[in-house]
Amino acid sequence: MKIAYIFPSRERPEKFFNTIDTIKCFSESDNYFVWAKMDDNDPAAEKYKERLSEYPEVSVVWGESKNKVDAINRGLGNIPPFDILCLHSDDMFFNSYGFDNDIREAFKEFNGLVHFPDGHVNERLITYPMMHREYYKSLGYIYHPDFLNVYCDNFQMLQAQMLGKYKFVNKKILEHRHPIWGFGQADELLKRTENPEGYKKDHETFLRLKQEHGW
Repeated sequence: MKIAYIFPSRERPEKFFNTIDTIKCFSESDNYFVWAKMDDNDPAAEKYKERLSEYPEVSVVWGESKNKVDAINRGLGNIPPFDILCLHSDDMFFNSYGFDNDIREAFKEFNGLVHFPDGHVNERLITYPMMHREYYKSLGYIYHPDFLNVYCDNFQMLQAQMLGKYKFVNKKILEHRHPIWGFGQADELLKRTENPEGYKKDHETFLRLKQEHGW
């Protein structure tokens, strides 16, 4: 099964390439590709372009995102064929050789959303979503487009559970190296996407969507 790593990135070229290196280093199979989303108005755009030729497995969709969720969902209409979709980010690091086999194994005879623990919130919240092609197509998005930056993962997990399309695999194949867990300091991009006003607005969206679906 071919894995597509969807990877939006902005202002963090070094982190972008470092995390792709972990995919390359720890994958047992080369049956994958990276579908990156980058912004034309990113002040670091040239730094990305300088190194992209070193990564033939990476294809870039250039554009101008409005928010994190928009960047994640943008440009998926032209994605090459895949079987499994993984939403990657620059603070997620695979840590075991052959992790890709664990992902493929999780999707055998399962068409839905797969959740591996991230080493911190673990089963409480899905922070690295993996979706079967058919489940993604049934929704038409990775995160519900009404969200801006946060609470989208809370709704994604609840939605899959309510649809009977959720699966938790209790095996640690990755680590979420977010500043909240002591991995570096929050940069300006993180401060913008996780500001208190944004949390308030997205929480209201979460509650509204729950009510609309009767959950």
